Amino acid sequence: MTNEIDMQATFTPHPDLEVQVLDGEAVILNTRTGAYFGTNPVGTHIWQLYAEGKTVAEVVDGVVARFEVDAERAQADVLAFTESLLKGGLLSA
Repeated sequence: MTNEIDMQATFTPHPDLEVQVLDGEAVILNTRTGAYFGTNPVGTHIWQLYAEGKTVAEVVDGVVARFEVDAERAQADVLAFTESLLKGGLLSA
């Protein structure tokens, strides 16, 4: 699926979620299903950028700007994480 994600796409958090951020790490709870998902600081930043309405390309740029990572690695990581969020029902197109 990773290769199918459009870099200009935007995703929004599913409405049934509660998100708590502590020390740069987020716990995302689906209140409908009870499933939860934890993130590290990079994942939390990605999540926050999607919540602001950023495109996938803008999220990649945001990761490059904030963390010491090159654009190619950032894109691969953002796409993989986005795929996980989509499969988990945490983001909607």
